[in-house]
Amino acid sequence: MIQTPRPAACPRRRRALVMGLRAAHERDADSAALGDTAELLYGTALLAEGGELRDPARFTCLLAERLAEAL
Repeated sequence: MIQTPRPAACPRRRRALVMGLRAAHERDADSAALGDTAELLYGTALLAEGGELRDPARFTCLLAERLAEAL
């Protein structure tokens, strides 16, 4: 059975992430980590809408790095 993409179920959380990203950009626009975070946010939204990542290996690596930092 093929599933059709559904709109993301957490618009409030996405908004909070976007607002946090904007605030971080205002504090330090040149941060390399900020660019990586924006790429992760975009990739996550793309996947949530049923899209495909341009570079799944890079996305996986960025995600793994962020998760390792959080532990």
